[in-house]
Amino acid sequence: MGKVIFSLIGFLVSGLIKSSFLFAFDPIFTPLQQRLIADGFSAELVQKIYQDPAVGLEPQVIAGNLKRSEKTLDYSQYLTETAISKAKNYLQKNWEPLNQAFQKFGVPPAIIVAILTVETWLGTYTGKYLTINILSTLSLANEPQVQEKIFSFYGNEITDPELQKQISSLLS
Repeated sequence: MGKVIFSLIGFLVSGLIKSSFLFAFDPIFTPLQQRLIADGFSAELVQKIYQDPAVGLEPQVIAGNLKRSEKTLDYSQYLTETAISKAKNYLQKNWEPLNQAFQKFGVPPAIIVAILTVETWLGTYTGKYLTINILSTLSLANEPQVQEKIFSFYGNEITDPELQKQISSLLS
């Protein structure tokens, strides 16, 4: 999962985000920035992205995902003929950039399209959170200070240290 998250962050960093930012960045992102730069991303671009005041942690989203039972999710909507046809068309239409992402990051185009289908209905639903925020939060979820922020959204539900340990292992 880590490779997919870093690949998606890399896909965003390599060209989908075009802006110049002038604000100070949150030091919580320093380890992630260092990993991205070590993986070959432009230091200047990574720093510009994380200097945007809109870029931040979204621990409430991660907490919500951990609370929701996977058993209640119905993925059959992604297996209809219409959904599969749309995904195939999207794959064909966007083959070149998807293949470039595959060559650079090692995630096959079909996997990227599958994730985009489940997460955004191929871009028709972009949600209310910035993708860079969600992926960055996921990438930093093993950091104790980020886990603390995630746990804070559970209120008194997670006071048992053993349960915190189990959830921490899910986030690592």
